Amino acid sequence: MSESTKALATLPKPTVLDVVDDCWEISGRSDLSPSGYKITRVPIPQDLDKLTPLQQAIILQSTKAWSDSPIPFLLYMLQRCRALNLDPASGDIYTVDGRLSTSDDAKIRNARRSGKVEWVRRGEPIKATNPISGKPDTYIEVTMKHRDETEPQSYKAWLSEWFNPKNANWSARPIDALSRKAEARLSHRMFPLGEDEPLDAPAIPIPWEEAFGKGPVVTNISQTNTTGGISQS
Repeated sequence: MSESTKALATLPKPTVLDVVDDCWEISGRSDLSPSGYKITRVPIPQDLDKLTPLQQAIILQSTKAWSDSPIPFLLYMLQRCRALNLDPASGDIYTVDGRLSTSDDAKIRNARRSGKVEWVRRGEPIKATNPISGKPDTYIEVTMKHRDETEPQSYKAWLSEWFNPKNANWSARPIDALSRKAEARLSHRMFPLGEDEPLDAPAIPIPWEEAFGKGPVVTNISQTNTTGGISQS
């Protein structure tokens, strides 16, 4: 076996190898080839408005976000983007442990462009006892009214469930990030959008004082049915 054949046989996924005659040369698995791989030439696009799915997949694979994804998976992802009206270049869709997930912005945008959202009310951060853990926590509640429904729906996003200290947005703007998370979860509940992020991720313990600062704990929370507002006692 030649050195070039050995190198090709170890390729873990379809990969762009070279540029020849205005084409990308890519490798792909093939049971018909002695090496188990074959070389395919894909024309480099001359018109970015007329990209084929394979050309799009190759371009996406060259980006940091999708560099570890094989081309067949990227083609599947592009098909899902077309079906769900998502833009992979703007981060609408991403992978978590090999599974496709949609971003919070995509969920919110999907609800808004439905034309069925009558109004949205975003609450302020409130310190309260988490009903599950029984520990002091902070939540933001978002309420949304569907035009075809009589009563609005609401969702409380608890800081302990969603805060990610490794994410720059959560570290720098936790209030805004928690508010968007609440709206995204509510938007997805009322206007489901295909793939969803896994909810079985382990909770990340954080020092609450660093996220929101110290404050009184509110133990009794109730919501009025007429206005969707929040009352405290």
